[in-house]
Amino acid sequence: MNDTMVQHKDFFIVSNKIFDFNLPANTIAVYCCLLMFADREKLSCFPSLRMICEKCHLTKNTVIKCLRSLEKIGLVQVKLRKRWNNSNSSNMYYLFDPSVVNS
Repeated sequence: MNDTMVQHKDFFIVSNKIFDFNLPANTIAVYCCLLMFADREKLSCFPSLRMICEKCHLTKNTVIKCLRSLEKIGLVQVKLRKRWNNSNSSNMYYLFDPSVVNS
């Protein structure tokens, strides 16, 4: 398990290195929201955009912009998911520890 990012039932820890990226508060909030949902070992999750919007109190467009920023700098990898009938499902998000990503 990654010592710098540990998730427990009611809280999670974020590396202080997140602030080295000079991200806007909204983008840090979206990263933390994903981390809140993330599996401890794989650091992956699949919350819907609606859920991220609700948790962060942000609009869909703002969340999408934040996700693109996180993906561009390498803190998050977004994978599209489809249902059995080829309709869209929630995305899969893979998170990376800020201490191992170049800021």
